[in-house]
Amino acid sequence: PGYYDFEGERNEGLRAAGGALLVIGANGVLPIGAESIIDYCLKLGKPLIIFINGMDKENADYLGTMQALKAKYSGKLAPIQIPIMENGKMQGCINALQERAYLFKEGGPQEIPIPEEMKAQVEEIAKIKMPDLNCTSLESAMSMVAGTARSMGVTVED
Repeated sequence: PGYYDFEGERNEGLRAAGGALLVIGANGVLPIGAESIIDYCLKLGKPLIIFINGMDKENADYLGTMQALKAKYSGKLAPIQIPIMENGKMQGCINALQERAYLFKEGGPQEIPIPEEMKAQVEEIAKIKMPDLNCTSLESAMSMVAGTARSMGVTVED
């Protein structure tokens, strides 16, 4: 997120941008600089994607990082991708909006059924976020999020 010395420049850039992409580490905490960016995006009503980086590191703490985000921003943020971890390593991910799971394979991602122990997480995300998006169906929520991502220059599969 940068140092406070550059806060003015960051704020100017965010005011001019259509949205923001924030990259934070999977350290189990919410960095202070990240808080200020999230707060500023919420204040301006800017779309924000938070990318949790470093999931391949030995001590990656996705759940701790998500808990730190939820503690401060409950009901304002929801995961779109949930990592599938095995023996401390990310083996795949769940697309929570499409309700599809993928394992990373040498030839590309392989679709699998959502692991039973993770289904509750996916259902919780859908229930929480659909009212926030003024949506009544998963399809309309997916369409809205995909449109926001496209407006930010993110390639989205239909």
